[in-house]
Amino acid sequence: MRKNKLFRGLLSIILVSLLSIRIVVPVYAVDEQSLSVEEEMAFSGAVTEQMESLMKHWGGGFPDYYGGACVIDHQFVIYVTCNPRTVQNELREASGSQILKIVKVQNSYLDLVRESEEICEIICAYRQMGNDTAMHVTASGVDDRANSLFLEYIDDDTMNLAELKEMLCGYDVTFIPTSGKNISFLGNVTSGVGGVVTNSSTGAWTTIGFCASRTNSAGVQERGFVTAGHAGALSTTMKINGTSVGKISWRVFGGIDAAFVNMNDYPNSGYSRTPILSYNYYYTGTATAVAWNTYVMHGGASSMVTGTLSSTSSSFYYNLIAFNGLLRMNIVGLNGDSGCPLAANGSQSNFKLLLGTCIATDGTYTYFNNISTILSSMNGNLF
Repeated sequence: MRKNKLFRGLLSIILVSLLSIRIVVPVYAVDEQSLSVEEEMAFSGAVTEQMESLMKHWGGGFPDYYGGACVIDHQFVIYVTCNPRTVQNELREASGSQILKIVKVQNSYLDLVRESEEICEIICAYRQMGNDTAMHVTASGVDDRANSLFLEYIDDDTMNLAELKEMLCGYDVTFIPTSGKNISFLGNVTSGVGGVVTNSSTGAWTTIGFCASRTNSAGVQERGFVTAGHAGALSTTMKINGTSVGKISWRVFGGIDAAFVNMNDYPNSGYSRTPILSYNYYYTGTATAVAWNTYVMHGGASSMVTGTLSSTSSSFYYNLIAFNGLLRMNIVGLNGDSGCPLAANGSQSNFKLLLGTCIATDGTYTYFNNISTILSSMNGNLF
């Protein structure tokens, strides 16, 4: 994709100013065929395992020729920017699937993610300056299936689409008008029940995401669990069924939305760290998301909800804060689902692979932190 040097100069001026004052057409049509839930989850699990085999083959990162991955007409498809014939045998052998489809596309996935992040920075910079056009932007990111970028904006009489396009003149973006979406962070106020954690001060509850350990800045290993960042401030005491179990020792609200509850100081609470989810399944590892594959949200309010993933790297904008690098699911969460895990099937039905944790919904989609981002940000691991 071409770049506009003049625009990059303008962005630099904007960012420096903020610091000083401290403040495409899809390749395929959507498949309409229906499968049973059992068939859908079996297929989803197979795709997940094939993607993990590819990630292992690639050494845990994406090669430069990788253009993305998605499910189309119930077939696992890998996009590449090179001649498919040059990598076809290698990828089929590495994935363990001889029917893996390889399709040539224009854009590298790594380039799309990088440009998506740049667009997020640009929109944030203009929003910090009070630009009304930028304040109309609700979401942006990578359209994996179309191998392109998208941006959603509120389409009303005050929206200046020409100005928005000028802001992003160096990028090939599909602009999508909407009638307006209200982001809702899915914390709820009620008494605690199984699978959720409550703020001891407010009584608001969010869902427990997954058990984890982390090494804090003093080099001490903390063990506990991850939930939503808006569950409470640092040092907030958290409870399960009215019993104090730990305090928030790490928290991020902006970019991602996650918090870690350290249970080290409450060894006699009656809650051990491993079975606190008690959903009859266990997380054995993490997984790399594939667009339009089916995954399961385990919400404290919604219970188990299946849905497809429409974007593996998206952003939404909340006042002057952006949340980015997110998974965007075609489901709508309920109050209390925040912090809950998004999971993929493992090799056995009671073993799951983590993809991320719930942040918020806009009434059409629900957004999830990426599991790799959470673990790297908090210097942690599954436990």
